[in-house]
Amino acid sequence: MQNLIDRIPRSAVAVVMAGALVIAPAAVFAHDGGPTLTHDDNKPAASTTVKSAVVAPSITINTKGDVIVKGANVTSINGSTITATTVWNGNTLTWTVTTASSTNFLYHGGKSSTPGVIAVNDNVNFSGTLNGNGLTVAANTVRDNSKEKSAILDQHTFEGKLNAAIGTTSLPTSFSLKIGNTNFTVNVPVNTPILNKNWASINLGSFVAGDTVRVYGSAEASSTNILDAVVVRDATR
Repeated sequence: MQNLIDRIPRSAVAVVMAGALVIAPAAVFAHDGGPTLTHDDNKPAASTTVKSAVVAPSITINTKGDVIVKGANVTSINGSTITATTVWNGNTLTWTVTTASSTNFLYHGGKSSTPGVIAVNDNVNFSGTLNGNGLTVAANTVRDNSKEKSAILDQHTFEGKLNAAIGTTSLPTSFSLKIGNTNFTVNVPVNTPILNKNWASINLGSFVAGDTVRVYGSAEASSTNILDAVVVRDATR
């Protein structure tokens, strides 16, 4: 904990230690011209399209190294690692956010998301624990405030050919499915049943390019090529 505080510029320090380090937007951002709007982070957004929601930045770190950061700006994404920044009294803090298969990804309104939804310049919240020196956080939750899940249509069974082998057995994940002449991205949430042609449970690692795959689920909107799976079945295996 001491190492973390040593890394923060003394000119920016306006902290009260009372069992936890809490950086409040109203105090920290009083002079930097940053956003000051209030926001209910658990309230579903009224819009069902991509949003530009800006959450007022705040940072909370307790003495155990548990971290909650809100209103960070994504500057780069490299595999499962997200780099994001927050501005503290004119000083930029750069966070390295490491994610794993156990990390819970959420849309702005709280619905389940996938890692691929997050993009550079998105406004995000994340929570987890400090990992090593500096501002590296092993994230257990990442919420994309800039994206809201689109309204879904009625559920149907979609059948197509798998474009490429799925390189993971862990959920959540996504894969590309060609239905007719159109490629669709299929989002597969945690706990989605994965079945073979005999309706027995298998894992996605056994799926091979060219397999006939049936997805029971919903299209996110009639104008997009994104399917949200409820059940995935390989009709070839």
